[in-house]
This record gives sequence, C-alpha cells and structure tokens, in this order.
Amino acid sequence: MAEPLKEIKCILDLMPVLLTRTNYFLWKPLFIRTLKAYDLDLFNIMEGVEQCPPQFATNEERDENPAYTDWIMKDQTCMAVISTTLSKSILPYTLDCTSSRALWLNLEIRFTTAAKSHCLRLKARMQSLKKGWMQSMEKYLNLAEEISNELAAAGYPLEDCDYVGHVLRGLPSHYDDFVAWMRAGGHIAVTREELHGLLLQESRRRTRLEFLVQPLLIVGITVIIALIRR
Repeated sequence: MAEPLKEIKCILDLMPVLLTRTNYFLWKPLFIRTLKAYDLDLFNIMEGVEQCPPQFATNEERDENPAYTDWIMKDQTCMAVISTTLSKSILPYTLDCTSSRALWLNLEIRFTTAAKSHCLRLKARMQSLKKGWMQSMEKYLNLAEEISNELAAAGYPLEDCDYVGHVLRGLPSHYDDFVAWMRAGGHIAVTREELHGLLLQESRRRTRLEFLVQPLLIVGITVIIALIRR
C-alpha cells in the first residue's frame, strides 16, 4: 500500500482547490490535468478507456487473473485520489460508488447543473451591478471585485475588458462625464487595477469639489432668502 498512498499524497499536493458544490467547472479541468500528468493509467481507468479485465484466467482451475487484481488496485487508488480532492460536504455523495468511473460520472451528473446555475446567478449580479448614491466608491469596487472573484472560483474568470464594462455601466448618472472621458480617450482597455485607481481618484476629486462648493451654495441660498424677506 505504500506506493498508492504516496501517489495519493503527491496528487493531492498538486491540486490547488477542492471540489465544492459550486466550483465544478474550475475543479474538473485542474483535476484532469493533474491526474494525466501524474499517472495516465489512473486517468484511463477513470475515463473508462481501460476496462476491467476478466476476473479469472481462462483455464479449468479458475485461477484469478493477475491483470484483474492489478486493475482493481489501480481503480481503488483512483477512487481514493478523487475522494481526497473533494470537500467534506461532497464526500457523502461518494459512498454508493463502487468504481472510479462510477464516482466520476456521479460527480459530473450531480454538480454540473448546480455549478452552472451558480455561475448564471453570479453573472446576473455582475450585469445588474449598480453604485448606490450613498455607497462609497470603495464599497462599490469591493462588491464588484467580490463577485468577480466568486466567478473565477467557479471556473468563469472575467476578462479585464468585461469587468471594466460592468463597473462603468453601474456608475450613477453624475459619472457620465467620467465614463465618456474613459471611452473617448481609449481608456476602456485599462486593467481592473488601473480602473480602481482612476475611479478612486475621481471620487476623491468630486469629494474635494463638493467640500469647496457646498459652503458657497449655503451662502448663496442665505443671501437669496435675505433678499426675499426684504
């Protein structure tokens, strides 16, 4: 058992994520890549390419086929490898599976739809992203980054150009001049980090402007009221 246990540990060390209910599309390609690179035989058994040989040799004494014993060992090792890359909440779904192929198909059937629905909900949240009038720019950008990170964790990372488009569309109307400047100047191709810097800078500029203009408005309103009362 030393070699199978060593294989399991090595493969687990190479896997950057565990399977959860929502990240199947991220986990699956990473697991396939890792398993193929480390042990192609295990991958072929899991995919159903390498079928189980007959249990008994073709003779009258019914001697057990050595190839069958070897295949069973590999199949059980493969099941253990898959199981070590699953989060605790997923493990109960593996109990009724008797082969690595059955386990692999069970995970695909069970979590493809759930992961897809999760991704669609995240995409809808990103598309409907709006900055509230009383919401600070920092909180707005943190929310956008949080949704983007969840999409990446689910296996659907956003390109910077898509992220920038969603964030700009979610700005309130008094940022129209800033959005127009971004588009007219070709700044739409900035990275998300650069966009964050530009928006925070613009937000601070507007805050300073409001700080300077507000007292003048108060004075002007006071003067108008005094004139009306005369």
